[in-house]
Amino acid sequence: MAYNVKDLKKYFFISLAVIVVYAFMQVSGLFLLEPFYKLLVAITGDATIQPAGIYLVVSAVIALLVMLLLTRDKGYWYSVFNAPRKNYGTVVLWGIIGFIFVLFGQGLAAYLETTYLGIDMGSENTAQIFEAAKAAPIILILVAIIGPILEEFVFRRSIFGTLLGPTNFIVAALISSLAFAVIHFDFDHLLVYTVSGFIFAFVYNKSRSIMAPIIAHMLLNTFVTIAQFFGEDLQRLTDESIQFIFFF
Repeated sequence: MAYNVKDLKKYFFISLAVIVVYAFMQVSGLFLLEPFYKLLVAITGDATIQPAGIYLVVSAVIALLVMLLLTRDKGYWYSVFNAPRKNYGTVVLWGIIGFIFVLFGQGLAAYLETTYLGIDMGSENTAQIFEAAKAAPIILILVAIIGPILEEFVFRRSIFGTLLGPTNFIVAALISSLAFAVIHFDFDHLLVYTVSGFIFAFVYNKSRSIMAPIIAHMLLNTFVTIAQFFGEDLQRLTDESIQFIFFF
C-alpha cells in the first residue's frame, strides 16, 4: 500500500501527539496529584489513603486510551514498513524470541558495566518502583501490562517508526533506544536500557507488528517482577529441591 505525502505528514503529527501525551503523563503528577488525593478522600472518606500508586495507574490508563484514540487509523501502523506484517503466530514467536534476546542482551550489558565501567549491579530505578509497589500493589499492573504498551507506542512506533523512513534501521533504532534509556532516569545503567530498546526495535522491524515488542516487553517486565518479589522464595525452593534430590 502506498502512502502519499499528506498521509505521512498526518502520521508524523499523530506520533508527535502520542509523545506529548506520554510526556504529559510523566509530569502530570506534579500538579494533579494533590487534587486527585482530595478527590479520593471525598469519595472514600479515608484521609490516610496513599494516592501516588493509584494516580500512576489511572493516569497511565487515561494516557493509553488517548493514544488508542489518536492511533485508530490502521494506516498509521501499516505505514512504517514497505511490507505487510507477519502472521499472528510469527508475531507471537518474535515476541518470545525478543524476550529471550533482551535477557541475554541485558546480561551482557550489565557485565560490561560492572567489569569495565565499575558500575554496581542492580537498578535504582527498578528498586524504587518495586519499593513503591510494595506499598501500592496496583503499580504492578502498570509495570507488567500498561507500561510496556505505552512505551512501545512511544519509542518504537512514534520515534523509531517515524525515523525509519528518512534514515535507516541503525539510526532510528539507536535514537529511539537512547530516548528509551534516558526516560528511565537511571543514568548509571544507560547501556542496559539502550540495549533493551535496540532489541525491541529489532523485533518490531522483523515482525512488522507493534504487538511483538509489546509481548517481549511485557514478558521482560513480568519476569523482573517475579524475580524481584519472589526471588528469595524461588531460591529457597530451588535449594530445598536440590537437597531433596541428593537425600534420595
